Amino acid sequence: MGNFWLFVVLLVSLSCTLVQPAPQASSRNSPDYSVTHLDIRDAILSLVSVLRDQMDKLEASRRHEVRERQLGEQLTRSLATLEKRGRGEEKNIENIASYIARIDEKIKFAQQTIDRNNEERRTDVERNKGDWDQLRALITQGGGGGGNPNLEKKLDLLTDKVNQLKLTGESNSAKFDSLMELWRGGGGTGGGGGDMSDSIMAELTEIKESIGRAFDSGENKGQTGGQAWQTEIVETLDSQRRQLAVLEEEIGKAIGLLGNVTTSATSMSGLLTTLDEDTKRGFQSLGSQFDSNSSSGLGDTLSAIQQAIATGQSSLSEKILFTSTAINSLSDKVEQEYQHLSGELKGIANVESVLLDTGDSVLDTKRRLEYGVQQIMGEINHQLSTYTGNLNTSLQQRFDGLATAVLGNQSIALTNLTSRMEEEISQVWRQIGILYHQMSRSANLLDEIHSQTSQYVNNSLDTMSSMDGKVGQITSQMAGVDDNLNYLLGRMSLVVQEFNMIKGGLGDALVSLKESFAEIGELEGTTAPDSVDGGPKTASGGESSRENEVNTL
Repeated sequence: MGNFWLFVVLLVSLSCTLVQPAPQASSRNSPDYSVTHLDIRDAILSLVSVLRDQMDKLEASRRHEVRERQLGEQLTRSLATLEKRGRGEEKNIENIASYIARIDEKIKFAQQTIDRNNEERRTDVERNKGDWDQLRALITQGGGGGGNPNLEKKLDLLTDKVNQLKLTGESNSAKFDSLMELWRGGGGTGGGGGDMSDSIMAELTEIKESIGRAFDSGENKGQTGGQAWQTEIVETLDSQRRQLAVLEEEIGKAIGLLGNVTTSATSMSGLLTTLDEDTKRGFQSLGSQFDSNSSSGLGDTLSAIQQAIATGQSSLSEKILFTSTAINSLSDKVEQEYQHLSGELKGIANVESVLLDTGDSVLDTKRRLEYGVQQIMGEINHQLSTYTGNLNTSLQQRFDGLATAVLGNQSIALTNLTSRMEEEISQVWRQIGILYHQMSRSANLLDEIHSQTSQYVNNSLDTMSSMDGKVGQITSQMAGVDDNLNYLLGRMSLVVQEFNMIKGGLGDALVSLKESFAEIGELEGTTAPDSVDGGPKTASGGESSRENEVNTL
């Protein structure tokens, strides 16, 4: 597109510079191929209008692509957010599954504990029955065949209480069994089915897979979508998170209740064990009393046994009542939680259906957008092909007419220009001849000047060579003068040294003479020294004058 515009601009500039008003032809019958500026302006304006329309359409398509890109980025961010929230929901579901697994383990442990306690209690009851039978036989034998009616009444009362205790334990066991059946979920129809924890885990796994499928379908389909769909999905996931949080709290409460039930069952087992031990001790003491045939203390022993059994029975009744109440409340709570969990699972199923509907709507929107994009692209291609064909045809016609007009004008202008150029070139050749003669004269003058300059330079070189010889001679003579001066200075230094030696000898001689004259003066008197002093003074004066001359030299 840039090359096309460059070509158009160059063509317009070339036409504007070349096209001039057509000159008058040499022949009146020649056709007129002139193109005016108005024709060029109209062609350029039509071309600009067509190009402006095409640019507007391209700009509209570019804006559409930008909107599609923004929508795709928004959908990508929305899907990333949904994926993060889906991961959070998966973590919550895994936590719920772990809580349910722990609840199942605790329920199984409580069931095993209660079954074990029931079995031990049944064993103790059977053993107590045997002991009662033996005791009754001993009482019958020890009483001489008649027995003691009070003792038999007490034994019967004790037997009734033990049976009542057994019935209470069996009823509690039946309640716990019904609670376990309720927890196992299904009421025994269809062969018993799987337990509730497995069904809950299966439902949670199915919900997790459906959410994953919805996210995958949203990612595969997700090229379009609206803000309403995103808001609906976000609200649905928030409600699901709140429901799972409530379910987690309820499961925690159920775990606490199961812990209380386990504690109550453990305490009841301890009470039954204590009661069994007290009964055994009572039977042992009773047997020892029967062995000693002390019928008088039998009533006290039986009363003590009865009191101990009554105390244990009362405490055991309280514990059994508390355990029964706890089991009933736990049964109601588990039933309520099961109903609540069923409602939550239905809500999650509704969320799944909403996600599937949303995926279908995303698919529909994608199809509509693809169909619209295809229609837009087809319309754009049709319009571009139509306008391009029209533009090519009009440009071809304009360029053909323009080329014909330009060639006609240029041929006429070239003919006129050729004649003018021949005249101008003839004048130029005449001027060139004149310039040639002037340049030949100038060349001769330059040759003369060159010869004179060469002669002057040669003379100057000869003079300089002679001057160089003279300067060399002067330099050699100066070297001889320097040697002579050096020799003279050496001789002068020797003379100065000899003169200094002579001066030192003369000074010593004068000093000795002065001393000798002084001695002679002292010996001869005052007159002789005066005449004698004049001589040495004159001599010393002459010596000082000679020394000054030497210093001057």
